[in-house]
Amino acid sequence: ERIVAYTTGGFGLSMNAILYLLVPLRAAELGASVGVIGLLVGVKALAETVPSVPIGAFMDRRGPRLALLIGTLGTAVIGLAMAFAPSVLLLFVLQLAMGVVRPLGWVGGQSYAAGMRGGKARGYDTGKFG
Repeated sequence: ERIVAYTTGGFGLSMNAILYLLVPLRAAELGASVGVIGLLVGVKALAETVPSVPIGAFMDRRGPRLALLIGTLGTAVIGLAMAFAPSVLLLFVLQLAMGVVRPLGWVGGQSYAAGMRGGKARGYDTGKFG
């Protein structure tokens, strides 16, 4: 169970790095200008920042395991949708959605891995996750 938490928890973080390369390339493929591509990249960062407190409150109420599952599944589905997005406008919408679900999976994964066991094992699990 810990191995699954470690690997799925890091999925959102790795997708973040991939998206900074692939989303601008997809937008250029769709004919977006350099300025629009810059806005497209920045909108995800904005979407990650603004709802961070409500995302934390959601995790407190529903638990880190559910946050991990929603975040990881949402990141996978939205990432796949970005590959087939037919317009730059849809990429903007998907970037906003990714900005909400990606941190949910990453932070949920950290909390879930840290809370699986107690005592000294808790520190070990947190270190392995990191």
